[in-house]
Amino acid sequence: MTTLQKILITLAIAGLAGAGIYAARKAIQLRTQVQTRQQSLAPLLAQIQQLQKERDEVTSRLAAASLLRLANGKSEWRFDERKPLPCNDLKRRAPEINPSASGEMRKT
Repeated sequence: MTTLQKILITLAIAGLAGAGIYAARKAIQLRTQVQTRQQSLAPLLAQIQQLQKERDEVTSRLAAASLLRLANGKSEWRFDERKPLPCNDLKRRAPEINPSASGEMRKT
């Protein structure tokens, strides 16, 4: 085997090793990004579950009220003003959910 062949084989092996190291490093970076994104999604998923639970409770209350109203033969709605509606709670919490929903104009 000539010296030139040995050099070419050595360069090929070094190139493959470098490519392998680069790929491994890139895989570690991507894995870290995925973990970071999953951690940032956890609070949002919890909030979605809470909102779905509230929606289901309100739907159940509305269905029960509709059945009660039909059973009593009433055709008009009367809301209990002492118990706040969930939409009022969402309006109050809107700035914490979406900071731009606070109604304030941004100065540019």
